Amino acid sequence: MVADDPASDTNTDDQAVREGEWLSTVAHELKTPVAVITGLADTLSERRHNLAEEQIDHCLDRISRQGERLARLVGDLVDLSQIESGRLRVRLETVNLATTADRALEGAPAPPDKSVELNVPESLWAVADPSRLEQVLVNLLTNAYRHGGSTIRLDARADTEGVVVVTVADDGDGVPDELVKTVFEPFGRGPSADGVEGSGLGLAIAQTLVDGFGGRIWYEPGRPAGARFNFFLLRAVEPA
Repeated sequence: MVADDPASDTNTDDQAVREGEWLSTVAHELKTPVAVITGLADTLSERRHNLAEEQIDHCLDRISRQGERLARLVGDLVDLSQIESGRLRVRLETVNLATTADRALEGAPAPPDKSVELNVPESLWAVADPSRLEQVLVNLLTNAYRHGGSTIRLDARADTEGVVVVTVADDGDGVPDELVKTVFEPFGRGPSADGVEGSGLGLAIAQTLVDGFGGRIWYEPGRPAGARFNFFLLRAVEPA
């Protein structure tokens, strides 16, 4: 007969609690855009003939934006699920950082009230998964748009230790002190400067991807203000 292990029961209970909290958070995150889309669709269905064209356009625009938010959230949840199960895979190859930065800006252009200063030399190459590295930059840029100030900088430079360092910085208020330790944890997020809620998953996914590239990502406050998210990658030579 095998004796019961109280520690094992405790670990199982703790895991169940964490899974319950995770599911509750996911349900809450999905509930908001679904409720907005459903409410606006009902409004259009019941009152369309009584609404002005501007009101109809406003409803359709909000539905579109909430649909995009929902799609991003689902995509982030799929990535997080793969991370939790150990099924997330990256394919490492030689990547040009300037090209990847340009593609990231195409995928996540600055809002009208923001601007991005790009300083990535054409000669910088690194080891990474091209599409996943672009995802990391998009997540960091989106985070800067949402929580930072009006000016964002995307820089990359070669370091003496055989690595390249990439920085996404902004001139906002920076990460609140009480959130610094958890900024890379799932669903950890600070106040949004633009009033648009994010999924709270972008930085956690970025950290896992950078780790998968063999690099490291970290946060530091800007000087005199703002936030700086840095990560390093192994430097590579330009392929023949």
